[in-house]
Amino acid sequence: MSIDDILADALRLVKPDRLEEARVKTLSSIVLGKVRGILASEGVDAEAEILGSVAKGTWLKGDYDIDVFILYPPHIDRGVLEDLSLRIGVRVFEDLGGRWILRYAEHPYVEGWVDDVRVNIVPACRSKPGSWVTAVDRTPYHTEYVRRMIRSEEGRDQVRLLKKFMKGVGVYGADVRVGGFSGYLCELLIISFGSFIETIRSAARGWRGLFIDLEGYYDGIEAARKVFGDQPLIVVDPVDPNRNVASPVSLTKLSEFTAASRLFLDKPSIVFFNPPSIEVDIDSIRRAIECRGTSILALAFEEPRIPPDTLWGEIHRSLRAFVNVFEKWEFRVIRSSAWSGEGLTVFIVELESRFIPGVKLHRGPPVDSREAYRFLEKYMGGDIRVSGPWIDGDRWYVARRRGYSDAYLLAMDVLKGDLLAYGFSKDIAASIARGFGIYLDGGLLELAVRCRSFLEYLYDLLDGRPRWLRFGFSKDTCG
Repeated sequence: MSIDDILADALRLVKPDRLEEARVKTLSSIVLGKVRGILASEGVDAEAEILGSVAKGTWLKGDYDIDVFILYPPHIDRGVLEDLSLRIGVRVFEDLGGRWILRYAEHPYVEGWVDDVRVNIVPACRSKPGSWVTAVDRTPYHTEYVRRMIRSEEGRDQVRLLKKFMKGVGVYGADVRVGGFSGYLCELLIISFGSFIETIRSAARGWRGLFIDLEGYYDGIEAARKVFGDQPLIVVDPVDPNRNVASPVSLTKLSEFTAASRLFLDKPSIVFFNPPSIEVDIDSIRRAIECRGTSILALAFEEPRIPPDTLWGEIHRSLRAFVNVFEKWEFRVIRSSAWSGEGLTVFIVELESRFIPGVKLHRGPPVDSREAYRFLEKYMGGDIRVSGPWIDGDRWYVARRRGYSDAYLLAMDVLKGDLLAYGFSKDIAASIARGFGIYLDGGLLELAVRCRSFLEYLYDLLDGRPRWLRFGFSKDTCG
């Protein structure tokens, strides 16, 4: 199939039909009317607006939230803002017969469902540009800018194609867990490049060091770097010259997007937009583990009950600390990863081997070095010495015992110790202190049996290839 044919098929996947558009419009009107009615009846000095992808007309077919922003005067007390918004949000869902939960970002907000559609009631301030009170105060300006710059249905469809492609290759989402591209960034990219295919062509050439400044705030990238630093991708927010919209995009996700774009242009396929589902069972996981010839160690503990972005920030930090422990003691780490869900968090570290020799050759200082005497003092006796010291060439050497030759014993000792001292985050250290489990190799099957989503994650991790690569590179799209 040609690229044009594939894009036509992809558009049918992402473009809402008239029935869905009418449903979104009707439900948005109902929810907005309810919020405005409560504000008026209680004499609250605030306005309510529908913002986000629904207001901009860039949502994906069957994948949308209705975001209702309550915009308060910028001088409002923060505590009053939160209390009013929570009370109004809860009343909206109770009056409409929906269900709701509290969510936490910069401040708490109410998320709920009406007729199985997710609705967010978000507090913000009607701030002037540059005088932001909350992080989401820019959202009305973002919505207005995109609506002004993308006026045609064709333009909105190009945004949808880009969002769907990014979802398909796993780089969509500016949250800390993903570290990818936001919906707003997708819209700005389409404004900049004009279409989905031109965006992909540009990305395929590599975007590290790319600088986009739609409103011309800066006199080139060097001036922008004085504000944003050496970030891999800089896209200046058209409504705030001091904000890089692309700051959440990690170098890994940027590189994945470049690689996927290149492969799509070379081997165009619908699988980049809609990766096929996979059939995974315990036996396939068992075979994948048994044939590797490596050692896989998993640390499982209760998922801390903190906001998702806070949680994943702590996960990234603590996983790095966990990996550092193995590297410090000279275990060779192949790959590490983390998963969290259903009340459980799991760190996975794949090692070349669980065991390493108990004795190592240690290279000492030159014989004429000032450090030579101290070296001899340390290694002339004691339990750590196995053989030596001796001179080879112009240096001292010694055969010495390793502190740990078994990765499992190392992990157990560390996890029972002062995790904060090792660099683990506060909440994760506290959770591990309450209880943890270590699973080795085939023992991971015990976790996989308990949780289907972890089973699929583990399958993808063991395979190692992103799904877009696995199915997009091969002529046989079944695997």
